[in-house]
Amino acid sequence: MKKWTLIIMVIMLTGILVLSGCTNSTPVTTSAPAANPIPAKTVETSTAAETSAPAASTTAASANGNETITIGVLMNYSWGTDDAKSLDIMADWENANGGLDIGGKKYNIKFIVYDSKGSQTAGLSAVNRLIFEDKVKFILCSFDTSSDSYLPTTEENKVIFITDTYIPTMLTPDKHYCFNAGIVTTMSLCSPAWFARTYPDKSKIVGIYPDNAMGHGTAEDTKAKLAFFNKTDVTMEYYPLSSQDLSALGTKVTNLSPDVVFVGGGGAVLDSIVIKALHNAGFNGLLFNTSPTPAVQLTELVPPEALGNYACCAIPMEFDPPLTDAAKKLKDAWVAQYGTWKGQAQGYSMWSCLREALVEAGALDPDKISDTISNGMKFEGPAGIFQMVSRPDMGNTRTVDAAWEIYFKTIKDGKPVYLDTFSLSDGTATYQSFFKASSAGAYSK
Repeated sequence: MKKWTLIIMVIMLTGILVLSGCTNSTPVTTSAPAANPIPAKTVETSTAAETSAPAASTTAASANGNETITIGVLMNYSWGTDDAKSLDIMADWENANGGLDIGGKKYNIKFIVYDSKGSQTAGLSAVNRLIFEDKVKFILCSFDTSSDSYLPTTEENKVIFITDTYIPTMLTPDKHYCFNAGIVTTMSLCSPAWFARTYPDKSKIVGIYPDNAMGHGTAEDTKAKLAFFNKTDVTMEYYPLSSQDLSALGTKVTNLSPDVVFVGGGGAVLDSIVIKALHNAGFNGLLFNTSPTPAVQLTELVPPEALGNYACCAIPMEFDPPLTDAAKKLKDAWVAQYGTWKGQAQGYSMWSCLREALVEAGALDPDKISDTISNGMKFEGPAGIFQMVSRPDMGNTRTVDAAWEIYFKTIKDGKPVYLDTFSLSDGTATYQSFFKASSAGAYSK
């Protein structure tokens, strides 16, 4: 199982790019700081940093008299800057309401966002700068498959490191300050579990994935999880990344008369080519995707009639109105500031996790915060409700990973239509059964 994990996470993150607005944003570059779409007060670009002893505090006085907690953020700007914009909105909420109450004391929130550039070298340089120059004790990290290489530095300096990119070495028992609080693991795990529960009669399944290492990794992971939850084998078909016309493949798969076709691994553009090819070939079975591509983006690429029997997971903000108060609040604020929401921001669950830990711990001490998160903490934000869970497959009894209450949708007339909720209790039970079986060797590729 583990040999494909990083590959799978990369593909899943590629699917989540739609949630970060990569198709609607201009990447931030060091050559044109004046064009930076994010307020300069919160965004900087990482450079090499000399190391020195970290300061004892991560706070500084602000204009209104509150101390300010500075929180470091690593993002790969080539995948978009919209999550950084949503963080600015959420920081403004805290500060406009008098600050975040931590142990009876109010603090302003400030995020410093550095571009990891998708590079281990740039990312590690940014981590060093955040810890040794900016003196932060908290780092949030998105879409960074090199993040495990930062842990020797963050662990040694007792820096809370919260990511959405699951890499096995990050969750082993020797890591005390690292946590996964994103939606990727839940999507990869609970989408097949929900499918098996909802469509127990769908026994003839075909998967269509790109013919590259990441596509094969995603396909193998999906196939193995369907075998675990649904006790069903899957026929896999692959297509070249350069394909613009998949009509022959669409006809081939349609002639197999499957009950359902799993589409995924190619991002919104390639997945849409697959969907159109199946539609043109006359396929009328169920289409299922584990990636929550917002309907507003998918329907820009696929005719509505091709999505007549489509299901996938969804985020709360996507619906009108959004499914939760927190999602509505962020979506309303986003529309007020930027004019429209096209699937860009998803609520940045890493901040929601840290925020809850700061409030529950009532302190800035990293050990107290680590103990709070790793003791079954629940948290909620615009991305939804989460429950921290243990990872017995990693030999870790502390709750270091996050289960997400996941929603499912279909698309009708170009609009998302709510189907079902895979509840938090469903998710935590799925995690326990799956990872216990995994640790016992019952799940493998």
